[in-house]
Amino acid sequence: LLQAAPLLLVALRPLAAWRIAGAGLLLGVLQVHGEFWPWPVTAFLAQLLILFFVAMSSDRETLLGVGAITIGGLILPAVLFGMPAWFGAILAGLVLVVLAFGDAVSGRRTAEAILREQEELRRQDLARQAVLEERARIARELHDVVAHHMSVIAMQAEAAPYKIPELPEEARHTFHVVRDAAREALTETRRVVGLLRSDDEGAERAPQPGLDR
Repeated sequence: LLQAAPLLLVALRPLAAWRIAGAGLLLGVLQVHGEFWPWPVTAFLAQLLILFFVAMSSDRETLLGVGAITIGGLILPAVLFGMPAWFGAILAGLVLVVLAFGDAVSGRRTAEAILREQEELRRQDLARQAVLEERARIARELHDVVAHHMSVIAMQAEAAPYKIPELPEEARHTFHVVRDAAREALTETRRVVGLLRSDDEGAERAPQPGLDR
């Protein structure tokens, strides 16, 4: 039970499963003397699987400690209690291979996660760049079309009273209203253009419309 039951825990707590299974394997070594193989084969296979999960979820320093304890605390006592040294070396090699393989799988998963994160950041940067380019294009069109025509309107409204001296006072007042409206529209257009060209949220937005507007 101690040697194999920790497999039920390995997905959630691999280190705890390794400790329990290791204790079971060590007890097996202490109970069996002079045997070529002191454990059930399935128990050692379970230990290798647990070591693989530990390697996938732990850092390198922890991994080195787990490997050293497994070889020095399990396989070495088994050799001292009767297992041939050459067979102990094979088991130690298996432990190291499993740990190295688990670490490689973990490293690949980490690299893939980093690549996915970088790709997502790149997509966000491209989307942000596309927004800024579109805002700049709109700003250019506003400046080239709207501002130009509003300037013409303002200048014509300003010049009309001088071109027509006999213009009635009501007409002069109307041209002044048109001129002032065109100038205000130009000011607001410049403000909007500046806002579109800037990605700073603190860009000029005043004056805001009041209740009277």
